[in-house]
Amino acid sequence: MPEVELEKIHELKGRVRFKTPKLYRAFHVKDYLERVLTQNGRIKKVKVNPLTATILVEFKPDVSLKEIEKELKDYLSRLPTKEEAQKLKETLKTKSPTVLAEEGPKWHTMTVEEVLELFGTDKDLGLDRKTYEKLKQKYGPNILPEITTRSGWEIFLDQIKSVPVAILGVASAISLFTGGVLDAVAILCVVGLNAYIGYKTESEAERTISSLKKLVQPEALVIREGKVRRIPAEDIVPGDIFLLRPGAYVPADGRIIEAERLSIDESALTGESLPVVKTPSPLPSNETYPLADRVNMCFMGTLVLGGQGKAVAVATGKDTEIGRIQLSLAEARPPETGIEKQLDEMGTKLVVLSGALCGGVFVLGILRGYGLLQMLNTALSLAVAAVPEGLSTVATTTLALGVREMRRQHIIVRRLAAIEALGSVQVMCLDKTGTITENRMQVTDISCGGTTYNLAGLENKYALLDPTASILFEAPQDELLSLLAVCVLCNESELIKNGEEVSFRGTPTETALLEIAFKAGLDIEALRKAFPRLRIIHRAENRLYMVTVHELPSGKFLYAIKGMPSQVLGLCGRALVGGKILPLGEEERIELMNLNDQLAVRGLRVLGVAYGISDDPELDLEKEETPWCEDFIWLGFVGMEDPIRPGIKDLIAKLHRAGIRTVMITGDQSPTAYAIGKTINISGDDELVILDSSDFSHLKPEAFAGLLKRVSVFSRVSPADKLRIVQAFQDLGLRVAMTGDGINDIPALKAADIGITTGSGTDVAKEVADIIIEDDQLGTMVLAVEKGRNIYKNIRKSLEFLLSTNMSEIMVSVTANVAGLGQPLNQMQLLWINLVTDVFPGLALSLEPGEPGVMEEPPRDPSLPIMDQQDFKRLTLEASVISGASLLPYFYGLARYGQGPQASGLSFLSLTAAQLLHTFNCRSEKLTFLENAALPQNPYLARCMLGTAASHSLLFLPPIRKILGLGPMGIIDALVVAGSSLGSLFLNAFIKKVSRQEAA
Repeated sequence: MPEVELEKIHELKGRVRFKTPKLYRAFHVKDYLERVLTQNGRIKKVKVNPLTATILVEFKPDVSLKEIEKELKDYLSRLPTKEEAQKLKETLKTKSPTVLAEEGPKWHTMTVEEVLELFGTDKDLGLDRKTYEKLKQKYGPNILPEITTRSGWEIFLDQIKSVPVAILGVASAISLFTGGVLDAVAILCVVGLNAYIGYKTESEAERTISSLKKLVQPEALVIREGKVRRIPAEDIVPGDIFLLRPGAYVPADGRIIEAERLSIDESALTGESLPVVKTPSPLPSNETYPLADRVNMCFMGTLVLGGQGKAVAVATGKDTEIGRIQLSLAEARPPETGIEKQLDEMGTKLVVLSGALCGGVFVLGILRGYGLLQMLNTALSLAVAAVPEGLSTVATTTLALGVREMRRQHIIVRRLAAIEALGSVQVMCLDKTGTITENRMQVTDISCGGTTYNLAGLENKYALLDPTASILFEAPQDELLSLLAVCVLCNESELIKNGEEVSFRGTPTETALLEIAFKAGLDIEALRKAFPRLRIIHRAENRLYMVTVHELPSGKFLYAIKGMPSQVLGLCGRALVGGKILPLGEEERIELMNLNDQLAVRGLRVLGVAYGISDDPELDLEKEETPWCEDFIWLGFVGMEDPIRPGIKDLIAKLHRAGIRTVMITGDQSPTAYAIGKTINISGDDELVILDSSDFSHLKPEAFAGLLKRVSVFSRVSPADKLRIVQAFQDLGLRVAMTGDGINDIPALKAADIGITTGSGTDVAKEVADIIIEDDQLGTMVLAVEKGRNIYKNIRKSLEFLLSTNMSEIMVSVTANVAGLGQPLNQMQLLWINLVTDVFPGLALSLEPGEPGVMEEPPRDPSLPIMDQQDFKRLTLEASVISGASLLPYFYGLARYGQGPQASGLSFLSLTAAQLLHTFNCRSEKLTFLENAALPQNPYLARCMLGTAASHSLLFLPPIRKILGLGPMGIIDALVVAGSSLGSLFLNAFIKKVSRQEAA
């Protein structure tokens, strides 16, 4: 068997992309490979692209690339045929959780008329109010059942299921068994208090996470009493007629009753990666159809990608397919963030390491002659003190509090992991329309018949026009009038009258066209009534223009067109100039394209406008052989401007100072894109390099990756191009944020590490995005990035404190035992340290305000662990200093008092004081406590210190001293404790300063 040809395109740690001819257009093996390759546990994720013949494999870091390559070649050498793949697919579908037992009528086998009759509704009129009220009372709101979240008791019980608590439980039982009732009660108090703190923080985080699910309220277009209305999706009832438009989520399960090139992405429900083309025709009733094959149905939560249609709702809420699946889930947990996973792994390793060390302490103690139960309790208590049991809780709580704080800044975060990712964004891809600009188009230039018109002079120019006159199209006399008429007809925006007030609703571009026509005096309603619309052909991936078909008074049919000037001009064989239709020669085409460039270089969005007349209303414009495709009549250009948002240039500059590269992506032509990129200084100090989609669509991935390093503006891009750009940056190992607010941004928003949209963005963009800037003030995006960086830094500060102080406790006990100097810390003292010095300072550090200059630093490398080897070396050194601050007073106590409560008390008090003072050195990763004046005040830390000081005052009470085994302390003893703890503070400050200088 010949060896499979497999070309490695790029490789990163745990991630590789291959290219092989065997995958080209092999759509039938896509699902097969993506499923089978991930079943062995070594490969985490597989993504096959049959169009580019590539396969992306993400695998565990401990697996070698050779193993992956060998396994891939093995599967590629025995790929199934189309028939075999289909059988495998059907087998897998029957095991899918989405194929539940079918209930109710088989809507997909019924005719449209049967379904409508069953609900007593009309496809054109919809439900009347009385029928709607009855159905609403019967079926209730169209809301999915809530997935069960953890109750308060479950959260509390989760706090006592950890390994450290289990160790404490054993220690308590041993104390109780040996008569140490007071010790047992004290241990249980520690367990209870730790559980309560964990419960409070996690329940707050749970509430914050739950609130994120309610941020976006979807809407739907329905027909009721003959009128199209926009209503909340939850108000839909079975029997409602709802409209399906590109970019909208399907609001309920429905039976398709009309479909015009309607395609829906059902991957979220069925797992099918390709969009499903819909039809209203019934399916044969003698067969069984899985969800993916019910081509005359649409399902709640799926996404309309193209075309348009109409459906009657047959199921809502819990009765929908997705509702039934959700009901089958017992409970759900929010996904762990990357930090939480890292901290859980770190905690496991620390448990193993501390277990080994504590076992050594136990054995040494026995060999030194200490009692078995005494050493067992000490070893167990030391194990608990050594492991910071709240590692992942610190991360969750810090992230959740960050979500709440950002909400006050009008920044809605829909995933906790997004905050973590924000701190490491390296590339910010900015969609131009609606993000960089205001998404509020206004016509600034109209050029037709060789004349550029002054828009101020258009006021009521055609107020007395009879819209039925043939002079518009069949016997045209005025190219400006014909152009404005086409702008009104080839347009889906609506004119809304409220008394004498007139407003427009629709896309910014089409609204601007209606506004200029209305300003010129055209009667929009009368014009549309005179030329009724029969068809709409929307823009497509490779057809960047829109066509509408209208009936003319003569019985012929008008084809009105607007879109990208070069493509519209390519369809035209003639032009209307001075009221006459003249042939379009090559010279005229060159002049027109030069004029287009002149408008575009000013940063204007330019549309070409044309029309054609035919006897056939059903011409297929996608066929190249259409006989009259080059016989449209050219009318002219419309230049529009979308004003740049205030503060965008400042935002770009701040992102550059933060080391974040900015890239502008736009569907505009290159001259327009260049002008805007230059205005906002998108490339910073580098040369502004622009790349047109036509120049990179044919490039190989490696060549395209090379260009990415220099290009700052991508022009004339399609949704697929945006997705490719984002993924190409990711393939370079960069963390990418994508901002966008439109339907065409959705694929890129989903693929990016962080998708960002605005409050005025489309509903579907808000559903997909990780972050929503509610007030559209993109300047707050800098605050979001800054907050993300600060949160990550604060988690590291908490870790530095928790790990260094806990390591110091082990060092004290191990050193004393190895040296044969007894037990410096008894069981109750270790429990006190675990209770007082571990919990509150760590939480206070996680709430530190941001350090100055955090936005002047480059982004962190997301592939690096939260704590690397250098960090652990530094933490070990800090822990050694703190343990020395405890051991030196212990040695002094041994020399002066011998082994006993006084020597042990000196060690205990010195250790607690040194650990608490160490909090001040952990407030910054670079600055020492002597330089903390440069840091903002942390009120939580101040309260923590006051609370800790108050709790330590209890040590002067004889009962507490007795429980902890502390002896009396004189003035000299107090000076020794103060001197050693302050000495550790200054020495660790010196170590941090030296480390900073070495790093520089």
